[in-house]
Amino acid sequence: MVEIFKTNVGNHRLAQQLIDEVRAIYNNADISFDLEDCDRVFRFYADEDVAGIRQNIDQLFQSMGCFAIPLDDEFVEFKSHSIFSQVKGKVGIKAFLGFI
Repeated sequence: MVEIFKTNVGNHRLAQQLIDEVRAIYNNADISFDLEDCDRVFRFYADEDVAGIRQNIDQLFQSMGCFAIPLDDEFVEFKSHSIFSQVKGKVGIKAFLGFI
């Protein structure tokens, strides 16, 4: 199971605190932040489905003054589709620069 969240975590110290808190609950999960991403992405990966993970992550982040909004597959798919529709028919660097 993979869950990806948009967050407002702005520094590595807070990110590490949140990772430690989540690992205390889900010790077998792979957890990471990408603070360089514009969405300051938090990733959670576990071998099995974890019931209530979205709610637990939301509550934990809120308790530390942050938010964590799940990025659903539909959102990612829609985002990808809109980029491809803009690039359709273009080639190379023009295609890349066309949607930046």
